[in-house]
Amino acid sequence: MKIQHRLRVLAVALASTTLLSGCGLFSGSDAFEPAELQSIPDRVATNIVWKVNVGAGASRTLTPMITNHGIYVAGGNTLYRLDHQTGQVVWKKRTASPITAGVGADSLYVAVGTSNGELEVYDPEGNFLWRVALTSSITVPPLVGYDRIIVKTSDTRVTAFNARTGERVWHYLGQVPALTLNSFQAMSWSPAGALVPQANGRLLALSPNDGKVIFDAVIGQPKGITEVERLIDVVGRPWVDQELM
Repeated sequence: MKIQHRLRVLAVALASTTLLSGCGLFSGSDAFEPAELQSIPDRVATNIVWKVNVGAGASRTLTPMITNHGIYVAGGNTLYRLDHQTGQVVWKKRTASPITAGVGADSLYVAVGTSNGELEVYDPEGNFLWRVALTSSITVPPLVGYDRIIVKTSDTRVTAFNARTGERVWHYLGQVPALTLNSFQAMSWSPAGALVPQANGRLLALSPNDGKVIFDAVIGQPKGITEVERLIDVVGRPWVDQELM
């Protein structure tokens, strides 16, 4: 019994010595010194070709749109078309109220959303085509193409209009969460249809013809107890490379 007791005491002593020795390895003043920063050379040289001031009203929700006709931008309550090469203003049009969402465009139509909760549509030459009242305010840029202009309003409703007439073709009402983020969000076209980020961590693909759900992908699962902890909006713009998203 005495031998076993002595062995246990010796084992504890050795373990304590090893632990203290190990701590000594990291207790020096140089243990947590940051590494010296290395210079990172520029891999791509960039030059500003031209720049245009479109007004103080421009915000993160007002994104440019490039088409074959030019570059469409918005600021305040003015919609511009700029020349690709020079940045010169080809035309500018004043909207009925300040622009809060846009610009959406294809080769035939240009669309913006305004602070009055309206969608305004123009042709590539700046001629006004039609205006329609929406169900709520709009900050997401309209998605234009396939003879449709699709908008997503703050009440999470997705509505498609006939691009030629302004007639409502279909609408989709998603699940409305208790809390959402006030952040940039945009829709994109894909081979499956219109990609629409949702405020519940999901990404929808809706058919441009009738608004039917092609797929409903889970991007993230809400976790936590409180509504703040469970915030999981899908933000930004979905990017499509051929058939990969």
